Amino acid sequence: AAPPPLVVHCFRALAARRDGGREVVLSPAQVLLEALIALGGGRGAVLADSSFPELAALGPLPAGFVEGRVASTAVLMQFAMHRSFLAQESSHVGEQAWAAHVEGVMSAMVDAALWLHRPAL
Repeated sequence: AAPPPLVVHCFRALAARRDGGREVVLSPAQVLLEALIALGGGRGAVLADSSFPELAALGPLPAGFVEGRVASTAVLMQFAMHRSFLAQESSHVGEQAWAAHVEGVMSAMVDAALWLHRPAL
């Protein structure tokens, strides 16, 4: 059976043109969610950019829909993590146990990298 469709609404802030117009990451959860979707092959997933960091219907972004139902960031993370496990088709219990820690460890690491250390401009 094909995986259920996944729609993720994200907010992407851009630096000023004089700074190169690069993306300024505001949400560690969004970075991890995009990485999990990429690990899962990206099939059946749609990333939709939003003009605002929060939407009335969804709340703070990233948020979206799983099988047509509203899903918070936490639900999207669990769903994307599950899909990435299925895509890897790993039968090694040790690898799956290690991957189960990805959300807590990686989101904390990305959060520290974004907010504890001043970026070099």
